[in-house]
Amino acid sequence: MQRVHLYLPQSLIEEVNNRCREIGYDDFKRGEVYHSVTAIFPDGVEMDIKCVAPLNPSEETYWCEAVLFDPPHEVACSDIGDEFSGEWSIEYDGKLYEVNILPEPSHAI
Repeated sequence: MQRVHLYLPQSLIEEVNNRCREIGYDDFKRGEVYHSVTAIFPDGVEMDIKCVAPLNPSEETYWCEAVLFDPPHEVACSDIGDEFSGEWSIEYDGKLYEVNILPEPSHAI
């Protein structure tokens, strides 16, 4: 298994996750990627995790998926998810690729 942890600001994670939970966000181009991040594994394989705007925002929420690339080719994708953060995994060529999206650690003094 190959695993990568991506640390993002808590506010960004909450914003994207909220769009995946609530209907009615109509402030972004329909069907377009609202936000994405890329993890690069040691063997050069890449995984994009993206949040996509719905085609019908009055009836649908934003949705997320992970897409695996063995550059320059797309080789696999995950099922659609309703949460941007957390664990995303895809099996390809006998290997499991996993990305975990986590909030940045707080640096309280």
